[in-house]
Amino acid sequence: MTSITAPAMSIVCSGCRHKIVNRDFLKCHLCLLTYDILCANISQKIFTAMSKEQKGAWKCPACRSMQPKTSCIDTPLRPPPRCNDNKSTALAPGPDYATSPAYDNVTIRSKTRGTIEPPSCTLHCEETMRALIRQELKDVLSGYIDEHLKEPLQGIKSIGEALQSIKESMEFINHKFEELKTECITNSKKIRDLVVENEGLISTVRTLTARVNQIDQLSRSANLEIQCVPESRSENVFKIVEQLGRTVKCNISENDIQYCSRIAKKTSQSSRPRSILLKLNSTRLRDALLAAVIKYNRSNPTEKLQTRDLGIGGSKSLPVFVSEHLSPEMKSLHAAARQRGRELQYKYVWTRAGRIYMRKEDTSPYIYVKDQETLDRLT
Repeated sequence: MTSITAPAMSIVCSGCRHKIVNRDFLKCHLCLLTYDILCANISQKIFTAMSKEQKGAWKCPACRSMQPKTSCIDTPLRPPPRCNDNKSTALAPGPDYATSPAYDNVTIRSKTRGTIEPPSCTLHCEETMRALIRQELKDVLSGYIDEHLKEPLQGIKSIGEALQSIKESMEFINHKFEELKTECITNSKKIRDLVVENEGLISTVRTLTARVNQIDQLSRSANLEIQCVPESRSENVFKIVEQLGRTVKCNISENDIQYCSRIAKKTSQSSRPRSILLKLNSTRLRDALLAAVIKYNRSNPTEKLQTRDLGIGGSKSLPVFVSEHLSPEMKSLHAAARQRGRELQYKYVWTRAGRIYMRKEDTSPYIYVKDQETLDRLT
């Protein structure tokens, strides 16, 4: 089988393993492998002279080498024809050479036998050689590795194990970090919620505290506190209050008094006598008595209300102060207001109906002191 031009489907030569393109080729009728004429050791002249039957019966070198060798004793020999120059030449096959009876047993040899190239290796030989080369290279490399690279490879292996351990540690740390991150996010949200809730509770506590203070102060709306009155075992506080009313010209009878007694000191180390707590029948009567005391002090700026005005004797007359009975919170705020007023040179600090007021000058507007923040804002 032959073709001058390779068909559309590529044909590969079994000898050189190259594609046959625009080249003549032969196909072995035994193994059906294809060879170009160069790998088949056929010259172009011989290939052209071969008939179709010769090409169809052609056998590749591998198949010919596997045929058994037989003796050729019984093969008759005929001398080849001589040319005019009496030189021995190979028979030149012609178109009818294969079918001529006279040349059935004639061995045809190439004209240039000395230049015949040895047959190329078959696919099996190539694979065997490749396997041998591969094994040899493998043995050489194994020996070289064992001799020169064993210790470095062992060190690299140790480094790889260390890196794997570090990787596992980093993965563990990363896992814990993600857990902590998630926990921190959750706790941050809880803290924000608690802060908002705490602010609401603080506001509620302030409001409730203000209401309690207001209720506490309202419960003292009919009370007065008389301070700096000397104590005596035989004293009668009701008589002292009645004398106070006669002095400031505001009649107070015993029936107008609901409660009258001395109260405990705020600090036991204080040298001042205990104050007298007076509870009258009404807030109106309390305000009238307080206004009368203020009027008396203004009328006598050099000799304000003193102990001798209450019928209490002694080597020295001491000043007596009458004020509203404030709750403990309001007392602390009143003391802070007086201290702040001295620092900022405020002229007046007073109380009215349980509230604290300040005024810097006679013509200045008054300031209602609601809490400590009000004092902090003063300039």
